[in-house]
Amino acid sequence: MGPPPPGVTSVSVSPAELQLAVGGTASLVANITATDNVTKSVTWSSEDDAVASVNASGTVTAVAVGVTTVTATSTHDPSKRGSAQVTVTTTGPEPNPDPDPDPDPDPDPDPDPDPGPLDWHVTFGTNQADAGTGVAVDSQGSIVVVGYSLGAIGGANLGGHDAYVRKFDADRDVAWATQFGTENRDEATAVAIDGDDDIYVVGTTMGNLAAAPEGSYDAFVRKYGQTPDGISATLLWTYRTDATITGVAADAEGNIYLTGYMGAFNSGTGLTDHRAFLMKVDSDGVEQWARLFPEEYDTIGSSVSVDSGGNVIVSGNTVNYYDLRSPAGTEMFTRSVSPLGVLQWQDVYGESGWDLSYDNAVDADGNVFTTGYTYGQHFPAFERVDAYLRKYIP
Repeated sequence: MGPPPPGVTSVSVSPAELQLAVGGTASLVANITATDNVTKSVTWSSEDDAVASVNASGTVTAVAVGVTTVTATSTHDPSKRGSAQVTVTTTGPEPNPDPDPDPDPDPDPDPDPDPGPLDWHVTFGTNQADAGTGVAVDSQGSIVVVGYSLGAIGGANLGGHDAYVRKFDADRDVAWATQFGTENRDEATAVAIDGDDDIYVVGTTMGNLAAAPEGSYDAFVRKYGQTPDGISATLLWTYRTDATITGVAADAEGNIYLTGYMGAFNSGTGLTDHRAFLMKVDSDGVEQWARLFPEEYDTIGSSVSVDSGGNVIVSGNTVNYYDLRSPAGTEMFTRSVSPLGVLQWQDVYGESGWDLSYDNAVDADGNVFTTGYTYGQHFPAFERVDAYLRKYIP
């Protein structure tokens, strides 16, 4: 009797229960058990997008008070799926009681903390689920927001989630807005603006956006050129790839740098099909070079930025899913790459727990800052999951 045919055995979602306040976000993880040589990826859906929506990466956004079920469905075998219950409240979950309260709390807590320098707050949307996922500021102080909508937020809805781009001037007035998509799910997830105030929007699509789909989810980059007065914009080109793009940055010359991952999750013994990448695309939408990082473990590029000299900083994570873990100290990475794609320096780091790098930034002096969270003891622990801030000098 031969071995069983390849297939997906089960799909589960963790955590199985999630509580969020309205406007809050959190990530769900799909755990897939399957035989080798099977595509181990899922599509995400929400039973009620009006309560909470979920994007292609499993990030849940709380929209309105209520309860919904978020489901991860195997792309290889749609009969295999797992789900999590998402409860949306007005206040969010109560914090866990401290098992070891501080015996000597601060005797002089500030009774009237500074409320912060809030200048203004704008709410916009439709009578459907709407979310903002990325923001950037141009040289005139105007703000560009991207995201997705189930309604008509910048034009007619083309079916399901549509992506949108919306520009506010410095006085909070809408200068222009556009909406695009297909009959399937389309979401804008990040935005960058170059030195000429051209706008680059990245996201994911399940439909025929500028080209036929190559996979369940494809990534796109769209460039918009603005008129000199900034009151309208024109789509200049669309670039599409079967990779997943998680970060975008533009340099002073109008080149853009993309990071994310290529390939599918693999729970087999060879952790080789989920690789972080860095790609350079010029101002005409032509790929200049791409680098796959030679990790022993599956990795995801999570964020990218560019310094004043054109050097590119990319940070990301080892894929610590399923029952496989990279060794302690290898969960996060930060790399500096020249404008020609040559690695200049790198740092691979982490602790014994589950650690994630979310974002990075570079200041005018070339100092690099990264942030995320850690379960380990890299810094003095404050119980449970701790945030961190890390600095590199040029």
